[in-house]
Amino acid sequence: MVRTLVSICLIGLISWFGQFQLAGTCFGFQDLEDAHKLSLKREDDSKLIGGLRARRLFDLAEIYCQQLLSQPNVDPTSQANLTIELIKTQTSKAILSPVSERSVAWQQVTKTANEFLKNNPEHPRSFLVEVQLALSHITQGKLIRQEIAAEMATETARQEALKQLRIARSQLEKLEREIENAIPNQRGRSLTEHDLSVSQLLNLKNSLRYQLAISDLTKSQLYDPSDRLNRINALDSVKERLAEVQRATSPGRPLWWKTTLGQLECFRLLGDFQTAKNILDALPEDTPSTAQMFLVEQKIRLAIAVGDEDFAKQAILEFSEIATPTAPLDLALIELAVDLSARVSTDDGKKRWLNFASGAARAMEAKHGGYWARRADLILIQAAGGRPNAVVGQNSGSGSIAMSPTTGQTNSIVNTELDQLIRLGEDAFRKNNFEDAIKAYDAAASKARALGDSAQALRLDMVVGQILESQSEFLLAANRFIKSSLNDTTVEYASSSHLRGCWNLSKTFEQTPDNARLFDEQLGEHLQTWPDSPSANQARLYLAGRLQNKQEWRDAFETYLAIATDSPHLDAGLAGAAWTGKKLLSSISLKQAPTLESKTREIVAALEQKQSTLQADDPVGMQFGLLAAELSLVYDSSTSFVDSAKRLLPMQSSSDSRVANSSRAIGVAYLANSDPATSKQWLNQISDDLQALQLCERCLKAASVRQPTTAVHEIRLSAIELLLAKTPAGEEDKDALLLINKSEVLLALEQYDKASKILRDLEAKFPRNAGIKMQLARSLTFQYQKSDPSKPLNQWRRLVRQLKSYTPNWYEAKYNVAKLLVESGKSLEAVKVLKLLKEIGPGWDDSSLKTEFEQLLKSASQGL
Repeated sequence: MVRTLVSICLIGLISWFGQFQLAGTCFGFQDLEDAHKLSLKREDDSKLIGGLRARRLFDLAEIYCQQLLSQPNVDPTSQANLTIELIKTQTSKAILSPVSERSVAWQQVTKTANEFLKNNPEHPRSFLVEVQLALSHITQGKLIRQEIAAEMATETARQEALKQLRIARSQLEKLEREIENAIPNQRGRSLTEHDLSVSQLLNLKNSLRYQLAISDLTKSQLYDPSDRLNRINALDSVKERLAEVQRATSPGRPLWWKTTLGQLECFRLLGDFQTAKNILDALPEDTPSTAQMFLVEQKIRLAIAVGDEDFAKQAILEFSEIATPTAPLDLALIELAVDLSARVSTDDGKKRWLNFASGAARAMEAKHGGYWARRADLILIQAAGGRPNAVVGQNSGSGSIAMSPTTGQTNSIVNTELDQLIRLGEDAFRKNNFEDAIKAYDAAASKARALGDSAQALRLDMVVGQILESQSEFLLAANRFIKSSLNDTTVEYASSSHLRGCWNLSKTFEQTPDNARLFDEQLGEHLQTWPDSPSANQARLYLAGRLQNKQEWRDAFETYLAIATDSPHLDAGLAGAAWTGKKLLSSISLKQAPTLESKTREIVAALEQKQSTLQADDPVGMQFGLLAAELSLVYDSSTSFVDSAKRLLPMQSSSDSRVANSSRAIGVAYLANSDPATSKQWLNQISDDLQALQLCERCLKAASVRQPTTAVHEIRLSAIELLLAKTPAGEEDKDALLLINKSEVLLALEQYDKASKILRDLEAKFPRNAGIKMQLARSLTFQYQKSDPSKPLNQWRRLVRQLKSYTPNWYEAKYNVAKLLVESGKSLEAVKVLKLLKEIGPGWDDSSLKTEFEQLLKSASQGL
């Protein structure tokens, strides 16, 4: 709020100040004093706008420019000056705009210049506005080049930078021709105070040629370092153009200094260090303040390229005399410190220079901003991670083409570099600069491997993997974890790294389904390489889940069962073994009873063998035994009920309540027929345990199929009543399933009225549920097939129309329709129904009721 008020006040002050300054311009200029006042006014305006721009108050600067430009009778010189200041402001704003908004900001720069040129085709100072527009394109190219050097832009940005430089070059060359043509026209004609004089045009032409050289210099640095030919050709062009400008400029003038220092940089980049030194030696001693920092920067960079320590120390002394160095100069000093650290032969000396560089790099963000801090960090990363093969300056984007020699490295020095890289990685990570953090940790991992420290290298690779994972770069993270762990499988946490890689790989299935195969392969690799590691059990859990999804029940069951008994994943493994074991047995047709019972005994034997590896009173072992007992009860009709029940007795005294109650739950089903009193007692003991009651009801259902006695049905009915009492409110679906089961038991107990009432109530509540309708039809059949067969007959007929043809339920409905027709004395109609069904394919050949259909047709036909 305070900032807003200050801004409003400042805008008002600027507006008032502008009106006051322009008040005297409504009258003609009578003498030189008025002209001088206007000149001072223009200078004040430029200072104010420049001050706002320096403080990044771009919007205020734009408003001020536009207000002055909108004043009536603004003179041409002021109009051009203000337009140039506006373009400069918009250029500065574009440079600092977020990448997503930058394109629009640059378009605004071009729009401002083009609107001026379109609206003022004969303006005496249009050349100056056109130059400023060309400079904005050079600025775009320089900005992108700097971002590429800082690895903040992709390689595709390189082409955009070259495009902007081509635009700038085309505009500058066009202006150069136009100025050449304008110079003769200016001679001999009467010029107004707003016209550019011949002298001004000549200076402008030289400035254009200098900017053309700068454009080519920037272009040379945009070429890939491997493209030496184009880079050298571009630099040769720069060298010639700068020499031409220098010959046309008086020594000591600002443009002369700019061209001379440009030549110095050009020869350095070409690797002609001797010529660069000669230029330095020939420079006057009285260096202007505007050139001093760039001169020191070039001396530092030349010292790095030449490898001259005395020259370097002299450059450092000159640097110390500068109060507020520019960002490029600070960066050059960091590069020099890094270079000197590579040239000393002692570990202490190296540490001293690296610490100096590190301290200077840490100060960069506060002094110059995040971009320059990133450049500094990259220099340190390349320095510590890239030796001994290349010079730091070469990779930083500012070094020469030539290579510099490096001294031999001792292990202690490499250790220093390793520590430095790790610190850089940590610093970048704290700043959320993940790209630089990855670069630093990558370089550190390589350095650790060079030292033979595989454990440290793997740890650093794992950090990189975690960073990638946090950025949802799961495939890159997976590759990092997996590759690094397989480099040295004996490192303590290699197996954990590999498993983390597998997990990341699993996150890529949706985008790249083929990676599922790679995931399976890597899980197999994990179990083969680290079969006894703790991570192997997690890998088995993953692999079993994959096999389960593919319905490979046997392999999934065996993989779940292989999870170690002391693993924290044992519960999940036991649950998975129970599920897949049941699915495997359920997939075997009931008509294949011998196969089903044989497979059941195999699974039970595997579970009992797993149980035998543990102590008799171990709750985990007992859970294997309980699962074996449950599967035997449900799928193996040869199992002795009494013997199995006796095996469950010791488990009831287990200190683990899950084991104790589960053993009672299964025992209820085993003893329901042979010892109903004990069975009821055990049922009461688990009456408060919902999970145990659910297990008990499942087992009682299986027992009622094998022993459909009244005792079994009554105990199952009691279990269902207990479950209904514990069903949470609002879970009608679970309640409905229990009620259907209850109706099934009531039918078995011949309590038809109760069963039918339950089912009619359910049908009213769930009118579209086919299962409820089927059960109701069965109930009505039991209840009325003798006394009033029309009631169930109508129900079955409705179901035939509603059910999908040739499904098991549809066949059952058709069978009951025919059977009830016979019961109603309509055997002829029944025969017609059966023959029609048989003759129209597929008939009943694929139905599980084929035998029943054929017998019914035979018996119905006999009385006709």
